[in-house]
This record gives sequence, C-alpha cells and structure tokens, in this order.
Amino acid sequence: MADWSSGARLICRLLKNTTEMAKTARLGGKAGSVRLQRIYVKDISFESPRAPQVFNTRWQPQLNVHIQSQNQPLNDDLHEAQLQITITAKMDGKTVFSLDVVQAGIFELQDLSTAETEYALNVTLPNALFPYAREAIDGLLVKASMPPLMLAQVDFEALYNQRKLDQKKQPTVRIKDEDQKPRIN
Repeated sequence: MADWSSGARLICRLLKNTTEMAKTARLGGKAGSVRLQRIYVKDISFESPRAPQVFNTRWQPQLNVHIQSQNQPLNDDLHEAQLQITITAKMDGKTVFSLDVVQAGIFELQDLSTAETEYALNVTLPNALFPYAREAIDGLLVKASMPPLMLAQVDFEALYNQRKLDQKKQPTVRIKDEDQKPRIN
C-alpha cells in the first residue's frame, strides 16, 4: 500500500515551489499563491473480464497506460484539475483488466501571472494529483486480486515543455485578404 504521507509531502513541496516562484515575481507587490482546497476521486471504474481464469495463468500482461490532464476554472481564483489514468492489461490479445481513474482537485490560484498560471495548471496541479491517482489504482488492483502496479512518477514539466514545442512547430494558416487563398507557413 502506498504511503500517503510521502504523497502529502510531495504536494506540499510542489505547492511551495509554485508559491515561491510567484513570490519571486512580486506581482503588483502581492505574492502569488497556489492552495489546495480539496482532492477527490471524480470517476473510477474497473473491469476484469477474464476473472477467475486469469488467476490460473502465468502473469505476463502487456500494459497500455494513458495519462491525460485537464482543468477548468470554477471562478476567478478556483480551478478544478483532473488527472485521468487509463490502464489496459492484455495477455494473448485478450483483456485481463481495464481500469480508469479520474483523480480531481480544487485549487485556489491567486495573483499569478499568465505564465505562472499556465505552469501551475499544467505541471504543479497534475503533480499534486498523481500520488492520489496512483494509490487509487494500486488499491483497485489489490482488491481485484491482481498484482500491484506501482506507476513511476510522471514528469509533467517535460510533457508540458514538449507540448509547447510541438505547438510552435505546427504550421499556421495566414490569410492576407478575402481574395487570396490560405497560405501555410
């Protein structure tokens, strides 16, 4: 079972780092902050179509892990962040289990610049949610009598930076006036 206190320490460190980043910026004389309001499971599902037969086979599944984060503003300062992790395990081309966890949280973001807000929404908040999602996944698998699966920490900052680079590389369409055809740059 995962140690919740290590996850809590990680979240405190991540939130403190974002808060320190905002304090350094001194936005209009105010120090920015990111505060955790609530963490909760928004959606959870588990299917094991090959149980109980799977328990009599050698455990060598192929895993497919998909991680996605999203967020939405609730008001000017509050944002809901969601981290969805979907895992499918197959053996001999047949699904052994499929699980989907949406871990969510409400965070207060105050006095952050646009860049700091974007960073917090795409890096800090998913990092804060990940240990909780990982613990929910581990608990589901143990309760289903499956071997535990300890997901490695995800580098959301690297993913965020890669996404920004990919966006810069995408061609843009420019139209100078209505009579011209679109040009792709």
